[in-house]
Amino acid sequence: MLGLLEIGAGLCAALAFLLLQYIPQLQHHFFMPTAMTSWWEWNGIRFLQAFLVTSLAGLFLGATFPAGYRALSDGPEQTGTKVGELYFYNTLGGILGSLATGLLLIGWLGAAAAMLVMIVLNILLGAWLLSGRLLRQSLILAIFALILAAAITRLTPPALLTRLYSISETEYPLVAMREGIEGTVTVHRHASGDTGERRIDVDGLNVAGSSRMLRTLQLLQGHLPMMLHSDPQKVLQIGFGTGQTSWAALAHPISSFQLVEISPDVLSLSSEFFQDLNRDVMKDPRFQPLILDGKNQLRYTGERYDVIMNDANYAVATASASLFTRDHFMNGRRRLTPGGIFSTWMTTDLHPEDFRIVLKTFQSVFPHAVLWMAPNCINKQVVLMGSVDPLKIDWAKWQERWPQAEAGLESVDIRSPHDLFACLLLDEQGMARLSAGAALNSDDHPVLEFSTRDVRARDLCAFQNLSAMLAEPADWRQYLRLDANRSGLEAGAMAQIERYARASRQMFQGMLQFYQGQTRRALSTMLNSSRQIPESRLASGFYEEVDRQTLILVQTINRAPAAIAPRLEVIRHYIGLERYEEAAHLLRSLLRVDVQQPAAAYEMARIHFLQARIDSARIWIDRAMNEGGKSAGASFLSGRIAERENELDRALGEYRSALARDPGMHEAHARIGHILLQKGRYAEARQSLLASLQAAPAQGAVAMEMGDAFLFEEKPEQAAAWYRRAQLLGQTGPHLYHNLGTALALLGNPGDAVECYRSALRQDPDNAELHYNLAGVLIRLDQDREAVQLLERAISLDPGQSDYFNNLAMLHRKRGDYAAALRIFDEGLRRHPASRLLLTNRQTTLEENTRRLK
Repeated sequence: MLGLLEIGAGLCAALAFLLLQYIPQLQHHFFMPTAMTSWWEWNGIRFLQAFLVTSLAGLFLGATFPAGYRALSDGPEQTGTKVGELYFYNTLGGILGSLATGLLLIGWLGAAAAMLVMIVLNILLGAWLLSGRLLRQSLILAIFALILAAAITRLTPPALLTRLYSISETEYPLVAMREGIEGTVTVHRHASGDTGERRIDVDGLNVAGSSRMLRTLQLLQGHLPMMLHSDPQKVLQIGFGTGQTSWAALAHPISSFQLVEISPDVLSLSSEFFQDLNRDVMKDPRFQPLILDGKNQLRYTGERYDVIMNDANYAVATASASLFTRDHFMNGRRRLTPGGIFSTWMTTDLHPEDFRIVLKTFQSVFPHAVLWMAPNCINKQVVLMGSVDPLKIDWAKWQERWPQAEAGLESVDIRSPHDLFACLLLDEQGMARLSAGAALNSDDHPVLEFSTRDVRARDLCAFQNLSAMLAEPADWRQYLRLDANRSGLEAGAMAQIERYARASRQMFQGMLQFYQGQTRRALSTMLNSSRQIPESRLASGFYEEVDRQTLILVQTINRAPAAIAPRLEVIRHYIGLERYEEAAHLLRSLLRVDVQQPAAAYEMARIHFLQARIDSARIWIDRAMNEGGKSAGASFLSGRIAERENELDRALGEYRSALARDPGMHEAHARIGHILLQKGRYAEARQSLLASLQAAPAQGAVAMEMGDAFLFEEKPEQAAAWYRRAQLLGQTGPHLYHNLGTALALLGNPGDAVECYRSALRQDPDNAELHYNLAGVLIRLDQDREAVQLLERAISLDPGQSDYFNNLAMLHRKRGDYAAALRIFDEGLRRHPASRLLLTNRQTTLEENTRRLK
């Protein structure tokens, strides 16, 4: 029986080995996570994968213990002794086997060969137990087993399990792999060829690369702390990646640089494949590599540093979550010299709550914290930087140190000290507001590593987090230090920094539009922002990135012309670029191949809707939904069509149906709020609008409608606050200034109200109501002459408003010109004979004039 169980365990392990080869394909065919995937679904699939791989072999191995006892038992009186001996040797074998496999076999043979050797030895052990061979025959079998193991080791391809390390790198084929006791390090190159982007991963998790986004991050992480610290001399970096951060830091005149990297394979592969980024930095005499665990280095070292750079990557990944705990940050704080800076890079494509946890945890240790993000590409990488002491930037020093950073940053179109400073996105006050109420991540309570958030698309998370940060505009002035003994900051220099800050915020707004698939609109936003800083090339990378993305998508469908998913991706890309005819042509060809294609019908409905062909859009969206395409997006589009057809109740129903499928769809909340506002249901409208802003805070138009809801409820104080918020979010236009002016006038602030009305009139000079309202405020300020002109202009633009005639007549009466007043009353009554207000005030004016004349 024991022999059969060992053979069974070996055969089941062989089956599991084969299954490992195809897990990526099986997951792709049977389960692809979407924006609606719950935590339970995602982790249920992961558990099922682990169960399928380990359960059968584990079952057979577990059964060997009682079978072994039965084989060794000589009778009841020996039970305790035999069980104890068996348990001892079983435990000892488990310990020695784990140590030998982890520390020796994987490093020597590789994971695939080690697994095959163990499988074969297990099967041979079972065969030997079944045969009951004598010692001499057993030695022959053992020699045969060793020869077979050596042959397996020699013949097993090292890359047999590489598919497992490429699950998250589907567009980046593997080009090199090293298996060590610290982890498996892989290098991937984009399928576009030898000039394609490269990435370096550890255990399947990307840690660095050569894309524009990653190069930008790596350079900012290396340069920003050196630019900001008053006199950096001793620097520690945790994690090597491509080595570009180390090279960037060593471009500055520091005296000592320690690099802590847990895997020597990262150093060797980076030296081989990323030499163009790290410039042989390991040859710099100041470079001191230590093959250690970075967390333990900070905890136990007695050294102190001016700058510590924490090059952890994904805060919720098991491999790096421990580098985002409060305990780790506290250890870093203890190792900093006075005025020292701790920086860490992280991604914006975390779940928004996890993103807030990282900010809260970091700022709980470093109260003076800021966040930097470059608006030079569709970016998801940020540098989080903090200190115990207030952060200050000496602008003169910032400019003096720029040449040391220029060579690297120019390659990512950050070409001036103003470009670099414009990357400041979030200040310490904004960070505190954004992370208020979030939990702390600690070694004892690792809420990031064991996050239970539902799965969300990474682009959606990046959109939501960037939107939340833009809703907290940074006050960059608080960090600039004026030095009277040096050049200082003249008014012109301050104005230039302000100009770059405005342009940078507009670029980030364009990035939000990219995430929403509005590519053409985003490019237009980038162009407008570039016009504010024509001397800068900060936004130029967006155009290159869009062209490159288009090329890659077209190449993908050329390689797999029958695949539907890549073709739909190209179609969506063309729709975002407003290249509707090309998108429609691809859709028609797709529908000829597969008529029952609800996703294609939905995209066709989008094209017609965006081109204002509402009837055609209705036909196609109904077809998509009848064919089983009742997605949140389809319901939302159906609602937009109904709203365009002025069927508001049906639109509300469709939007609510969309929210039933995707409760986080901020667009649906916003449209519901908009319709309820039209219907005069202001309290309900505010609830929906607020839900939309909670999901995506940087929506100026929605914030403005929140102001409208309060204004219509005659709550001018709240209305003015929301209009101001809309302004901070980049919202402009006559509607905003008009209603803000009205709110300020109701609050008894006529001076500011006048300025708002004048701003609105400059943008909408033919708006009769604006002339009328501005005249009303000017009357309160006793500026009657201009008020008369404005009211006359209002009447000429819209003579259908009796109030305009009444106010102009009453203003003439106030000025003592009764003849003019009566003339205006008569003209008004000729147009509005049923107006009681005009009749009453005319009679009163006539009587007053009669008494005056007597």
